[in-house]
Amino acid sequence: MIEKSLAHDAHEPTPVLDRIELELARLREKRPALSDRIDRATNLLVVHLSCPRQRVIRVRVHDGGARFLVASQGSGGAVYGVDRADWTCSCPDHHRRDRICKHGLACYILWRASRPVPTLSKCDGCSARLPRGEMIELHEDNHDNLTYFHGDLLCAGCADGVGVAR
Repeated sequence: MIEKSLAHDAHEPTPVLDRIELELARLREKRPALSDRIDRATNLLVVHLSCPRQRVIRVRVHDGGARFLVASQGSGGAVYGVDRADWTCSCPDHHRRDRICKHGLACYILWRASRPVPTLSKCDGCSARLPRGEMIELHEDNHDNLTYFHGDLLCAGCADGVGVAR
C-alpha cells in the first residue's frame, strides 16, 4: 500500500517501508475498530514519506521526551502536537472523541517502524528465530542432556522439554 504509493526501485527493498507495512497490518488485525483511523493515518504517512519538503510530521525532543508535530492536511495550516508518552493529540478529533486520532496513529506507526530491530537468534532445538533476550543459553550446570551442549541456545519451550533449569 505505502510502498506502491512511493516511487522507488522495486528491486531494492526499503526496510522502513517494510516495517511500516508490517505495523499497519498488525494494527489492522489487533484493532479492527480503528480501521477508518488507520486508513487516514496511512494517507498521512504516504504524504509524509513521498513529499519530504512538506514536513508533515516532525519530531521535537524537549526535557528528554519526544513530541511529534503534525501539519494539518486541511487549508487552515494548523499544526497538532502528539505526545509520545500516551499518544494524545491536540487536534479537535482527539479531544471530541477522547480516542487516538489519525495523527497519533501515524506518529505511533513511524515510532514503531523506526525502533531498532531486535537481534534474532536461532533455537538449537526447534530452529525458531526469537530475540536473543528470550533465549536460554545452556551452561554445564543447568542441564544434563546429551543432545545439547554448553553455549547452545534454546527457546523456553525446548528448554522446558529437556528439563533445563533456569
